[in-house]
Amino acid sequence: MEIFIKYLGIVQGTAEALRFPTPIATQARQMFMMAASAGYGSEDDAAVVKAGVSGTGPKTETKDSKK
Repeated sequence: MEIFIKYLGIVQGTAEALRFPTPIATQARQMFMMAASAGYGSEDDAAVVKAGVSGTGPKTETKDSKK
């Protein structure tokens, strides 16, 4: 996950320097960052789906997760 954030950042930086819009790459990077902030940073890119299903933001402990 973290490597996708890194490389999409490079893509965005290069595109910005060339004044070239990259709306899909920008959205993809945001999704990878969402998944990483939810605790999936060390997993592969499929974790974006896990993060999307479980909601956004960092993982928190709930009374149901303690069972």
